[in-house]
Amino acid sequence: MVEVIRINALQTMVNYRTPTSFLIRETYPLPPYSTVVGMIHNICGFDSWRPMKVSVQGQARGLTSDLFIRYSFANKKYESDRHNLKIPISNGEARGVSRGIAHTELLCDVQLTFHIQPERVEDFESVLSGLKNPRVYPSLGRHEDLLDITSVDVVKVETQEEVELERDMFVPVRLLKGTDNEKLSGTIYLLHKEFEYDAKNRRRWKDTIETRFIGREILSSFAADEDGFPVALA
Repeated sequence: MVEVIRINALQTMVNYRTPTSFLIRETYPLPPYSTVVGMIHNICGFDSWRPMKVSVQGQARGLTSDLFIRYSFANKKYESDRHNLKIPISNGEARGVSRGIAHTELLCDVQLTFHIQPERVEDFESVLSGLKNPRVYPSLGRHEDLLDITSVDVVKVETQEEVELERDMFVPVRLLKGTDNEKLSGTIYLLHKEFEYDAKNRRRWKDTIETRFIGREILSSFAADEDGFPVALA
């Protein structure tokens, strides 16, 4: 039995952008681990990587799309018949910027539950305090996708014989292998979680986690918290 931090939250309309989508900004069905961990580091004011495990589950009521203005910076010389905007640079030269319309997918009325387990004891209270008293207003997805945190609790987690998954969930494949749950169907995603800072203080993502997106299922010999929420820490 272990103690973890559980977060329940809501979002009205949100895009968890997939890294390979450009003309249409597609969205993951749930926020990937990197997005959740990045949000926690931001609202807690962490300026370096704090190791933590995270479990992500939730559901959306629907999917829609919206238009946005897309700017293309090709770093090329300005051409009046080709570019919409002119950016002056040195020596009287200018670079051209193209402006156009593109589509973005939006999940609607999203309900989310996260379980967070900081790996260092000294980080547990820092994360708990940061979630209850965030230094900035939480957002998840795009900067404008505000996160309404409805509750933050410390809960106990232990393995149960049978756990009902009532919402969608990201489950690391390693937790399914060699168990009765291995045959459960679901889309495979390769998700980032851990990052490091380079010499210019920019985030760089490390290895991906092979994850299965599972819908409503009955899981056998699976971890759950004291209120019955399944827990799949990655």
